[in-house]
Amino acid sequence: MLVSGVRSAPFGETEPSKVTHMVDIELLAGQPIGAVNHATPAVDADLDARWIAWVARGRAHDRHVRRKFIVWASVFAIGAAIVYAFLG
Repeated sequence: MLVSGVRSAPFGETEPSKVTHMVDIELLAGQPIGAVNHATPAVDADLDARWIAWVARGRAHDRHVRRKFIVWASVFAIGAAIVYAFLG
């Protein structure tokens, strides 16, 4: 199968050049999909402990951000009520 495409011009050239690629699809069709040899993953004994610590830090950060948001939303609402009371 012959595939041709247009490549962008290299620096300094104004005209793009034609590039021709030769691709043989028949070579790829001979191998079954499941025949790929994957390496076994390394066993990490501390993964569970690190994951639990990561989740705990995330939850603590989430609580801190929510608390901060509630405080600033309350300050804004009280300020808006005061401005409304004086200008309304």
